[in-house]
Amino acid sequence: DITNDSKGFSFEANRIASPQLSFQFFLKPEISQYEYQDLKEFLEPKKYNFNYFSKDQIIHVDDETIEIDPDRDGMAPSFQLSSDYIKGFNFFSLRSNFIIKWEYRPGSAMFLVWQQQRDHFEVTEANVELNSSINKLMKSSAINTILLKVAYWFSS
Repeated sequence: DITNDSKGFSFEANRIASPQLSFQFFLKPEISQYEYQDLKEFLEPKKYNFNYFSKDQIIHVDDETIEIDPDRDGMAPSFQLSSDYIKGFNFFSLRSNFIIKWEYRPGSAMFLVWQQQRDHFEVTEANVELNSSINKLMKSSAINTILLKVAYWFSS
């Protein structure tokens, strides 16, 4: 099972410089924290029944690996998984748009749009450390998109 807690907000600013020229800025940061709970396996195919593993069935092999003993030293072989399955993870995202609209003649406009997206993902057992996570997000690589749209009104 996995639980999550997400927080975010939107910020928008508009500025009209003249009847023909306007600017718009949009910003949306989001923070999500996910936690895994209750490791389990299916008891039988095509059924929604589970065998939940207790803490004594989960053995920490090292920092990156856990071992699951499904029947506590019985006939079933144990198996290993990444320890990420018992840790949680945090996801941070920042999306922004900057738009310039120029109405070069009545009914006809040109839009220049700059869009940026940044994401940061970290596996952790700790709670969100906002300052360091924001720094990591801002240092992460950005996806920049520039668009140009031209709309022309044909009069009849």
